[in-house]
Amino acid sequence: MTPQPLLERLITRYPRYCNFMGYFTHKSQPVKSLRTVSPRSPAVPFGILVLGTVLLIGALSFLLVLALGPIAEYLKTAAGV
Repeated sequence: MTPQPLLERLITRYPRYCNFMGYFTHKSQPVKSLRTVSPRSPAVPFGILVLGTVLLIGALSFLLVLALGPIAEYLKTAAGV
């Protein structure tokens, strides 16, 4: 007895649950107008958000060192080391 692929078993055992495949393949495309958004448009704000997050985390890490450096130097000189 050879094992059947999973998709083939699902289609043969549960055909009523596989009707959604035909729904998605035959779905009509919306009419292009000024209100429709292209699928590529969210890429620019997402890229800006990722870049801004990376720059913010980097800046906060760098500024933390700049703020703690003089404090550490003061404590070092106050201790007489």
